Amino acid sequence: MSDFESWKDRRMKWDLNEWKTDTLNIRSYGRLWVPDINSDRFQTSSQSGDYAQFYNIVAKNSGNVTGRLEFKMQAHCDIDYTNFPDVSS
Repeated sequence: MSDFESWKDRRMKWDLNEWKTDTLNIRSYGRLWVPDINSDRFQTSSQSGDYAQFYNIVAKNSGNVTGRLEFKMQAHCDIDYTNFPDVSS
């Protein structure tokens, strides 16, 4: 699954006149703050193949950052459907 995210990072502001560009394409975000996605069942994530990865990160001189978050997370449903669709019990 993927989703586009955007956020403000004051450390990513720069003067357009000094740097002559208003856009920066970020290839590696190791030292850049990015939103995190997690689950209360995180301890099993390495066994289930869960992952979250950002792609196409773009920073603007205003401090606006956007990127595509691609992720896979296994979800568990603890609802007991034994008597479904009988709603009387």
